Amino acid sequence: MNEFDSSRLNKARNLRLGNILKRKNPYLFRYKSFDSLTNFVKSLTDATLSSSEETLFGNALEKIAVGICKQSYGGRKSMVQGVDLEFERNEILHIISIKSGPNWGNASQKNQMKAIFRKARQDYHQGASKSQIRAIEGCCYGKTGKNFDKGTHQ
Repeated sequence: MNEFDSSRLNKARNLRLGNILKRKNPYLFRYKSFDSLTNFVKSLTDATLSSSEETLFGNALEKIAVGICKQSYGGRKSMVQGVDLEFERNEILHIISIKSGPNWGNASQKNQMKAIFRKARQDYHQGASKSQIRAIEGCCYGKTGKNFDKGTHQ
């Protein structure tokens, strides 16, 4: 978590208004009709830091999950792009994409994760490393309902 805090502080120190203005939707901020330039800049800064914190915290959660799994099951950071963690248990290779919570992405991003899981299964089977592979969307918090089987993964 110290790494998260220092990354967050570093991000705040390196903010430049010109860079923020290039990435933010100007129409949204015009629509919100700020009463002062100070409130406008504060809102831009807060929005930028907030989205940055989501990414930084997600990265920190991933490192924690990999570390815990390494100690518990001999897990490791996966070499497969889009798969964050892998470990073997009961002769099943578990491949996991770590997400902070259940509402982490849009439909396109979720379809991309499913495609990554399908390709990873093919690659592992071609390498004859494991016959059973369990793909998991690992959420660190929240509830997704009762249907855990998503077709391509759990």
